[in-house]
Amino acid sequence: MKHDWPEIGICSVPCIVGDRVYYVSNRCELICADTEGFHDKENDGPLKDENLRDKNNADFIWRLDMLKELGVVPLYASASAPMAVGNLLFVVTGNGPDADESRVPSPKAPSFIAVDRLTGKVVWQDNSPGKNILAGQWSSPAWGMVKGAAQVVFPGGDGWLYAFEPATGKLIWKFNGRQQTKDSESDTNDDENTFVATPVFHDNKVFVTMGRDPESCSGAGRLWAIDATQTGDVTRTARIWCLEGKDFECSASTVAVRDGLLYAVESEGFLNCLDAATGKRLWRYDLKATAWASPLIADGRVYVGNQDGDIHVFKHGNQAELVATNIMNETVCSTTIAANRVLYIVGQKHLYAIAEPQRGAANWPMFRGNPQLTGVAKTTLPKKLQLRWKFEAPAEVESSAAIIDGMVYIGCHDGFLYALNLATGTVKWKYEATESIRSSPCVVGNNVFFGDSGGVFHAVKIRDGSGKWTFQTDGEIISSTNYMEGKLLFGSYDGYLYCVAAGDGKLIWKTETEGRIHGTPGIAGDKVLVAGCDEDLHVFRLNDGANIGTVNMGSFSGASAAIRGSRVYVGTFNNEVISVDWENKQIAWNYKHPERDFPFYASAAVTDKLVIIGGRDKIVHALDADTGKARWTFTTKDKIDASPVIVGQRVFVGSMDGILYGLDLTSGKEVWRFEAGSPFFASPAVGEGTLIVGTEDGILYCFGN
Repeated sequence: MKHDWPEIGICSVPCIVGDRVYYVSNRCELICADTEGFHDKENDGPLKDENLRDKNNADFIWRLDMLKELGVVPLYASASAPMAVGNLLFVVTGNGPDADESRVPSPKAPSFIAVDRLTGKVVWQDNSPGKNILAGQWSSPAWGMVKGAAQVVFPGGDGWLYAFEPATGKLIWKFNGRQQTKDSESDTNDDENTFVATPVFHDNKVFVTMGRDPESCSGAGRLWAIDATQTGDVTRTARIWCLEGKDFECSASTVAVRDGLLYAVESEGFLNCLDAATGKRLWRYDLKATAWASPLIADGRVYVGNQDGDIHVFKHGNQAELVATNIMNETVCSTTIAANRVLYIVGQKHLYAIAEPQRGAANWPMFRGNPQLTGVAKTTLPKKLQLRWKFEAPAEVESSAAIIDGMVYIGCHDGFLYALNLATGTVKWKYEATESIRSSPCVVGNNVFFGDSGGVFHAVKIRDGSGKWTFQTDGEIISSTNYMEGKLLFGSYDGYLYCVAAGDGKLIWKTETEGRIHGTPGIAGDKVLVAGCDEDLHVFRLNDGANIGTVNMGSFSGASAAIRGSRVYVGTFNNEVISVDWENKQIAWNYKHPERDFPFYASAAVTDKLVIIGGRDKIVHALDADTGKARWTFTTKDKIDASPVIVGQRVFVGSMDGILYGLDLTSGKEVWRFEAGSPFFASPAVGEGTLIVGTEDGILYCFGN
């Protein structure tokens, strides 16, 4: 292709929201595809003309050809990573000059666009750089909150930053990054530096480096700290500090900021640690090779790679302390990424995933096993379950266990959180809360989080069971905890959904509903979904808690929101199970048993084909996930308030008849049972090859080999 650099392929980092993936192709197209491809045997979306449709091919939903439809002419490559905020995608189109960089062939074509991510239609566009684009526009946009109002920043190919209102495209401020300063060594017209890195919002400021395309990035560069609270042309007024010239060389890397420290990489191979408030350099480390990657801060460490293939690991802090140098034996240009306790490194030839070794199979770190609350285990269980041990707690166990790294964490009505050895069931430590514990614990990193009936939310160190911090609400906390990107989310009977920082328990935001919150909030991408006692399913934005939609369920619900793609499944006290299309804010289907008319209190377990839920009608219901039609039912001897768990081809669920049932997932036929003699209110937890569940009489059972 004329506008594609040979053999570099797709440079855009994909953005995933629910079951949709968005990226910019090497043909200057903005693409929306189904994450399941044709594995689901469905051709989704309005785009139906895919040439290849077997299960290993992509199912494209829509395609925006920016070259043909918008007149964009990219130089070498279109590299922007689409950024999704709500239903909008923000994309730098890549419009640029011709190959010899003598002129811009299409100066009126947009350089920055906002697109409806559901339809692919352009909502607004901006071509501010016009004919002044210096080279290719290979950066990506940034979004942030400034004094409570949202901004989206476009790093222009003319060396200006442009901040817009995300919904309207109205310009808020602009800043000339190529301006002359008292430290400048050249006139701005001779300065070839522009933006390749992505800007970063932090504390009402924007931080960004300047440089050129990586292959020619050498010599003097710039690192700006800009006041994002001003309006208009803020070139002369918004500078907070700037490193340039001999103090900071050319850079194509995005900065990382945490705890008042800013890390920035110079392309010639230096990692800087600066005071974010003042720009004072605290230390500078020679990486011994060219570095295009951006620094990553994770778990108290700073990671950065270089072109020699060395991944340098530093202790996060105001003194240079190299912890390790890992030799990958191939060039590393990309940024190290951390997700779900795994480090991902893209080398020139390989993708590496690095994690601490686990003692068993997959963990179960929280209620329902994952942030989407699907109740589906990743581990396997033996065909014939055997009782391994039982722990006799002093009071009822209604909390569901967390199983992680050879330990079991469980709350009890006696007001204690217990840490048990998974192999033996012996107590390692116990932590005293203020009142009884019905909330299920959530383990993140080195801490376990839960709420109690006194309205106190606790953070406890898993090392020794000592308290780290607490957070007080005005109602009892039965809702369990969810976690994403340093944020802990839980509901309270005071009617608020809370988001607090995992590190220190400080309130990030809270948002009020019109009723108590009993269930656990589910997370889908950058959205939080809560089924409340006010009869509404609420959709909140993860970043700031803004309510972006509600769907009336017809009755209140005490269940947690089980999420699969764009669908939420929840039982109600109107004796229904409903499926909500949360993206389109409408009921997809509802189910009622034709004869038994009882409420559903338990949460559902969901796969891509089935929804499994127990009711107070004493029945386990298996429903078609797409249509809500009953596939099978299984009748127990008493009500079912405990939520089921799916493990491979089996379903495990406890009933108030005191029996824990194992059912065949396809037919509903009973394949195993355990008679405890005491009602089950707690939901089973399944991790590391074991199933753990508690009863009303305070016995915690562990099953496995």
